[in-house]
Amino acid sequence: MKQPGYILVLTLMITSILIIVVTGVFYNSIAQIAFTKTIIDREKAKVLALSGIQLAIDKLTIPEEPPKKPDPNKKAKEPKDNKSKQLLKRILPRLNRWQTINLEEKTEGIDGQIKICITSEDGKININKLFDYKTHKFLNEAPNPSVKPSPGASGKPVPPNKPKADARLFLQTILASMFEYTKNKDLFPELQSFLQKRKFPINDITELVTIPKFSYFQDNLFYEPTMSKGSKQPIYLTDIFTIWTDSEKVQPWLFSDSLCALLGLKRVKLNDENERTQIIDEWLKNFNDTNNWQTDWDKSLKPVYGKDFKNISKNIQPFLSDKFAPKIFSVISYGTVGVITQRLIVILEVNSKDSESNYAIKKLYWN
Repeated sequence: MKQPGYILVLTLMITSILIIVVTGVFYNSIAQIAFTKTIIDREKAKVLALSGIQLAIDKLTIPEEPPKKPDPNKKAKEPKDNKSKQLLKRILPRLNRWQTINLEEKTEGIDGQIKICITSEDGKININKLFDYKTHKFLNEAPNPSVKPSPGASGKPVPPNKPKADARLFLQTILASMFEYTKNKDLFPELQSFLQKRKFPINDITELVTIPKFSYFQDNLFYEPTMSKGSKQPIYLTDIFTIWTDSEKVQPWLFSDSLCALLGLKRVKLNDENERTQIIDEWLKNFNDTNNWQTDWDKSLKPVYGKDFKNISKNIQPFLSDKFAPKIFSVISYGTVGVITQRLIVILEVNSKDSESNYAIKKLYWN
């Protein structure tokens, strides 16, 4: 004989199963909706980050003004600044600094933010240009001072050549100044050993983090402009060294922020763009495309960096480029939508064609 009440029990069981199924479907739907929104926001952020590169290219491009017929009734105007000076006026106030563009749905069609930072590869040290991978020696490396010069035909010692820019001493000086940040001494011997084991140039500066004593840079690989007052800004590996330029010399007008730190020059300050914009004309009044820094530094660059030329190491002075002809720039671009941020770094090379300039992407890093 069947026991009474089994229908109630069966009903409760079926109801429980349905509740479990409906609850599962509900939570899966919520998760799927959230995941879908995240994917959409991520794609939008990628588009904004890529758009930031175009904004940077626009800031690096000097617009051409159409020629105008001279008006004999008007007085002659002052000569225009050359392109180099115009470029510095555009980028120097914000070089190595964030530029933020906020976007709104009602005006730009999207709620988001673009942040870009323009730096110059010409303001960094090209390590491949300082080392000969065939002879495994540094550029103009001085001979061992304990070895006396061989005698000439007359039997007298051959006088040594005039000293040149010694890349070995240059890098030793730069690496020694890193101790304040890395807390590691003797960085140069490890770098030298790393280079001497190679038979070909470095393909990417990030390879240097494989050097044990360069472990500091594992967390400080790509440049990040300062975001707050009072905090000590670190130095960054790819903000010191490069492989993209075609010269062993560094462009002083466009020093990277990390290199400024190592040279004891003024670094980036939070929200100092307006101040720099107001005094840019004063900075550039003595600008020349070609310079002799022994005489020109204190007039042109001391106001910018706050340091006399005589206080810059003699091992570094020969590696300061005396010609202003930057060709390679890097752009950090962040695109943010909601809580999603896409980060990328692009190496740009300027290609000049007649009166126009355009930029080619040499390399892109996604982060």
